[in-house]
Amino acid sequence: MRRPDRWSAFFWLFFSVLVCIESYRLDIGTYRNPGSGFFPFWAGIVFGILSALLLIQNFLKREKEERVFQKVKWRDILLVLAALYIYAVVLEKIGFVISSFLFVAALLKIVENKKWYILVIVGGASALASYAIFQLWLQSQLPKGIFGI
Repeated sequence: MRRPDRWSAFFWLFFSVLVCIESYRLDIGTYRNPGSGFFPFWAGIVFGILSALLLIQNFLKREKEERVFQKVKWRDILLVLAALYIYAVVLEKIGFVISSFLFVAALLKIVENKKWYILVIVGGASALASYAIFQLWLQSQLPKGIFGI
């Protein structure tokens, strides 16, 4: 592992100890009658254990260090950010279903470079599934857009 992992593990271990201390001050309560600090306390414990495991793994395993941004695909990152911006801009104008379909299709094309029929199937399925969950099941109000869908 790299040295940044070591520093982040130390930071999160320290942070989880602070969370546990402060949540203990809020009154943890019991299992049957939890207090306001119950959930943050146990979340801090779990996070502390995970941080400690990362720290132990970091010290036990020696690997050749590599540059942090060596294999980053900057073009793809910028295209995804642009697609997200465009999605936010057109969401109200063309509606949730169409803009979500186009957004998922664009992400599949940018990141995975899938064929057009995969883009249509996965984009359509995810947009319709999201519509069914949020609009029909949870009865949320989604933007309808100029086409009314």
